[in-house]
Amino acid sequence: MVSRPPPPSCPETTPTKRRCSNSWLELLMILLEFSSHGITHPPDIGKLHRLQHLNLSRNSLTGVVPLSLTNCSELQTLGLYYNQLHGSIPSEIGSLMKLQELNFANNNLTGSMPSSLANISSLVKLNLLYNFIQGNIPENLGLFATNLSYLSLSGNELSGTIPPTLFNLSLTYLGFTVNQLHGSLPLDIGMTLPNLQTLLLSNNLFGGTLPASLANATGIRILDMSTNSIGGRVPPELGRLQDLVHLNLGSNKFQINDPDSWRFMDSLTNCSKLQVLALNRNNASGVLPESVGNLSTNLRLLRLFTNSITGRIPSGIENLINLEQLRLSHNNFIGSIPDGIGQLTKLKKLDLFINNLTGQIPSSIGNLSQLLNLFLSDNRLTGHIPSTLGKLKNIIALDLSNNGLNGSIPEEILSLSSLSFFFDLSGNSLSGPLPSTVGSLKKLGIFGTIPSSLGNIKGLQELNLSHNSLSGTLPASLANLRVLSSLDLSYNHLHGEVSGEGAFRNASAVSLLGNDGLCGGISSLHLPPCLGSSSKEPGWSRSLKIAVIVAIVAFILFLLFLSSLAFLYWRRRLKKQAPSLPSFVDKLAKERMSIRDAASEMHAIREVYLKAGH
Repeated sequence: MVSRPPPPSCPETTPTKRRCSNSWLELLMILLEFSSHGITHPPDIGKLHRLQHLNLSRNSLTGVVPLSLTNCSELQTLGLYYNQLHGSIPSEIGSLMKLQELNFANNNLTGSMPSSLANISSLVKLNLLYNFIQGNIPENLGLFATNLSYLSLSGNELSGTIPPTLFNLSLTYLGFTVNQLHGSLPLDIGMTLPNLQTLLLSNNLFGGTLPASLANATGIRILDMSTNSIGGRVPPELGRLQDLVHLNLGSNKFQINDPDSWRFMDSLTNCSKLQVLALNRNNASGVLPESVGNLSTNLRLLRLFTNSITGRIPSGIENLINLEQLRLSHNNFIGSIPDGIGQLTKLKKLDLFINNLTGQIPSSIGNLSQLLNLFLSDNRLTGHIPSTLGKLKNIIALDLSNNGLNGSIPEEILSLSSLSFFFDLSGNSLSGPLPSTVGSLKKLGIFGTIPSSLGNIKGLQELNLSHNSLSGTLPASLANLRVLSSLDLSYNHLHGEVSGEGAFRNASAVSLLGNDGLCGGISSLHLPPCLGSSSKEPGWSRSLKIAVIVAIVAFILFLLFLSSLAFLYWRRRLKKQAPSLPSFVDKLAKERMSIRDAASEMHAIREVYLKAGH
């Protein structure tokens, strides 16, 4: 571990040695970002009175912020971000009057923000992102730190309101996301913060409305007000923000329910640099304007999910050629899926589930070669599953469940090696034999046996074949699915022994209900024991058969022993009593007859058990 840079070697002359020993104290800059082994706090850092720049970020610093730093009165930049510092920010930091940049982001700092920070009139950038700072933002912060242009307090536990004094600064960046701040934005915010470029207020408790005056801050590039309780209408004036790249108003209470309240969408077509537009979870209703197809061709993300939007998906949607995410799920869209969606060749995520869409799945979707997720479930789609979906070589999740699809499952889809995260075709009217590669195929009326090739899908995490007509035994290869977290084979006609290995070792992840012929497995599956480990069907176990045969043989031998004793007994009596020959022969014949009968019975029983075994 390095505590400080070693001073350079010096000649033996005394004056030179004196100058050399002071060289460490005369340092103006220390930059040890990403030190290879991590560092501890230099114990004599407070002696560097001329130090102007200190950056010890991205190391393994622990402990508290050392008070000795306040002795470095010439400090202009202080960067301790991405470390493991704890404790509160010393109020003495406010004595560093020449400090321009203070960055303590991504540590474990607690306590409240010291009001003394407002004393640093030279402060331009203050970044306390992602700590555990609590309490209110100091009211005087905007009174004296008038040069502040960058303020990031996101990811803390701040409460209260934003001090009005902060809205009178030359701020270009204002970030308060993921806190517990409340209140509303000043209606004239765009007038008082005309230089604003980034406004991040998501995941708080803000209410009120979105001020139309924001359009006066013409340099705004990023505006994120998501996950608050902001209501009213989305101001059409936002269309004047020519540099707007990111607009996220999701998870609020905006009133978007008629053509007039949708007018902002028309104005946003003027924002030629727009890449992200999110209006999800706002209970928006009415018809989505056709103008959505005239938004910037730079648009990458369009999120309108979890609303109550009606009407058809605008056919002009295919004009958004750089779209990577189209998320329109949880709405009331009707009509068919526009065939032009197949022109959005950069699309990675297509969410249209839980709507009222009808018609067939466009075969053009197979052109979306970069698609990762395709979710079309819970609609009223009909017809066959297009085999062109087999061209989606990068897809990892496919959900077509709960529609009216019919026909067989295209082999082209089930041969997709990338399709290993989620696959659900349940709740349709599909038919035909079970292909060799599956994911979730419940209630499909599939018959036949489970193919052993299922064990080759090593990345399969969920497998649902419940409520079908599958028969036969469980392939031993199913135990090879080591990452399988959910296996549902319930309510089929399966029989035979269940493995105790692989996926079958976790009873909570396996459902085998409604298969009366299954046996064995781990005890927590509560299946009956198998009576034949070499047979997959119920029967006598081999050990039980052997035990019965041994017992019968022992019984026969015992009878033979008794017969021998009887023979000797009668022989002695014959000598003593000299019985007639017929009497002796009759008795001996009876004994031998009983032995022969017992042997015959033993032979018959043995044949029965051997036939039961093989």
